[in-house]
Amino acid sequence: MKQNKYYTGYIAFEEECQIPLVGGRGWNFVFEKPRKSGLCLGSKEVVIYSRSLSSAQNAFSLLLCGVSLTSGDASFGELGDIVPEDDSERRGVSHGKLGAMWDQKFMSCSGIPSACVIAAKASHKKELQYALVKFRLATLMYSNFHVDLDPSNHAYGHIGVTSDIVMHVQLASAIIAAYSVIEEIGLEVRASRERPSLKEGEWNPVVRRDLEERLIKARYPMGRGVYWMARGKKTNVQRAKQIAMISRSLYADGKYVRDGMVDVCDALLQASYLRSKVASHKMGKLAKSLTGIDSENVRNLARVLLLAKLGCL
Repeated sequence: MKQNKYYTGYIAFEEECQIPLVGGRGWNFVFEKPRKSGLCLGSKEVVIYSRSLSSAQNAFSLLLCGVSLTSGDASFGELGDIVPEDDSERRGVSHGKLGAMWDQKFMSCSGIPSACVIAAKASHKKELQYALVKFRLATLMYSNFHVDLDPSNHAYGHIGVTSDIVMHVQLASAIIAAYSVIEEIGLEVRASRERPSLKEGEWNPVVRRDLEERLIKARYPMGRGVYWMARGKKTNVQRAKQIAMISRSLYADGKYVRDGMVDVCDALLQASYLRSKVASHKMGKLAKSLTGIDSENVRNLARVLLLAKLGCL
């Protein structure tokens, strides 16, 4: 069946385009010469070939979410509409809007081909698509650029405890969205009153074994820890439930920076606590002690697990 052509405005670096085509379910990403001259020499525009505009738009949305997962931040904003090449698909679009679509800004960053692969893999399972979109949503709710999280930067006021009630809700909502990514891919801690996750402060072997089996099935490399940040003064949230470090970061000074690697199961249990006991339901006393570090830890955990599930870790 004939596939129509749609321009995205996403520009990839030629040296990163190892293959000419990335195939998704019902559509393909192809790296072609940009439709406009004057762009970087050797750059390639991501073009979508699909049977319908709606299918191409879904592919484009997954690509945008894939960029967020690849980069780990929200540096790529909403780009706008894809541009159909076929005249028949343009007839319902006003000349003004069509001109704006054609003249839209081009966006470029490293990792776009990798984002294409992520989008294509996610296209085959609805739960992966939902997880990818939810990660993008969590990132838009709250995220920091990598430079702001550099452990050599001791100016943590912008990500520490705040009296801003809007930020309290924003951080809580970002944690809920990030943990929902983990639930979409089936890696949440499954416990109940009859089968608690902990017994006398130690893991319930049955609950942990079940979690480990699902992690292995999701292609997470068991034995690999998860990076967990702890910055500035200990907060009430951190005091209420502490997480054990496997090893300390090289940058840890024991005072301002207490980062380190944690066991992935312990990280999931901590994320579950932050979601269920602090962020969800009615805002309690601990919610006002949430920090950007808490949100980033849960979001980074969701990112690593989703990349593993997609076979892209």
